[in-house]
Amino acid sequence: MELPICINHVTFNTGRNEQISIRNFKFPPYDRIALHHIINQATSLEGVDIDDNIILKINADTCRYTATFAYGSYAANETFLISAGAKTRDAMNGLWDRLRESYAPKYQVSTPLKRKPTGPMVVDILLPCSRPEVLAYLRSSDCYNLCLRLGWAMLYPECIRV
Repeated sequence: MELPICINHVTFNTGRNEQISIRNFKFPPYDRIALHHIINQATSLEGVDIDDNIILKINADTCRYTATFAYGSYAANETFLISAGAKTRDAMNGLWDRLRESYAPKYQVSTPLKRKPTGPMVVDILLPCSRPEVLAYLRSSDCYNLCLRLGWAMLYPECIRV
């Protein structure tokens, strides 16, 4: 499958929608290798520790994925960010419906968006979290960029092949 020209990167909570072109998005070889390793580890049952007490878990199929970022240990943690992506129309519709009807009420978040974003898309949902360390992590890391890189790699794995 050919890479799309761009992916819509949406922040669920704020409605921010930015089209990110693959031409302006570079994957140096060391980033490709690291991202490939992170994805392989994060799709395991326990996930992967990507930073001090930051655990990433990914649930994926061929057309969509859901990544959860949690603070804590493997045994006890609190989810603070969900990043999900889809590339086909059916997958996008199902994903958006699940985000609005399941995740939003469960985590008490909402979106100002009245219409489903077009795709392919990556949607990030920031969740309420009781841990102040999470805010420090979000400020000091480039989590927005990581979510977008993860989206490109999950939806179009050929873009990270070395």
